[in-house]
Amino acid sequence: MKTYKVQWFQHGSPVKINAGTSHDAYRHFLEQEEETKALTVLVKWGAFGIESFSEHLEEGRKAQEELQKAQEEERKRVALELTERMKSEGFDSLNGREIRQISEIVDHHAQSIEETNLVKAAVADSAFYRYLSLRNSSLSAQQQAALLETLGAKLSDISSKAGGIRAGTTFAGLAAAKHLGEEMAEDF
Repeated sequence: MKTYKVQWFQHGSPVKINAGTSHDAYRHFLEQEEETKALTVLVKWGAFGIESFSEHLEEGRKAQEELQKAQEEERKRVALELTERMKSEGFDSLNGREIRQISEIVDHHAQSIEETNLVKAAVADSAFYRYLSLRNSSLSAQQQAALLETLGAKLSDISSKAGGIRAGTTFAGLAAAKHLGEEMAEDF
């Protein structure tokens, strides 16, 4: 057994590990670490002995790919189930979570044939189509409040300008009536 100094590349202090090989020291180091980092592991021994390991990075990448594949398969399975329910029982049989799932797929574009078929089945159902139309055409409460606030300020500005115009036209109208009245009086 040798004593190896093992650490994350350019991160932290070395840890002394007794192992038969540098690879064993690397594996023991990973086992005792609480969190795997996306860094190479350096294993040092003696004056000039140093080796780097990064197998855990490849394993992490493979695990991430497997997770993504499992998530895609789950999305496909859910899409197939919802498609069957939409075709057989219609919109009324769906609960709120299922409606949100279908709406999300419609909003963010279908990513598989199964999701495309779900969108087709949903749009073919008249009740779900009306739901989507209403949801997409109506403004949210926040958008409506902002619109009303802006509109109120503009209407107030228009009203104040119209008040000045009305006063001006009233005065001009009185002056015109007086002038017309004087002309008519002269004619008599």
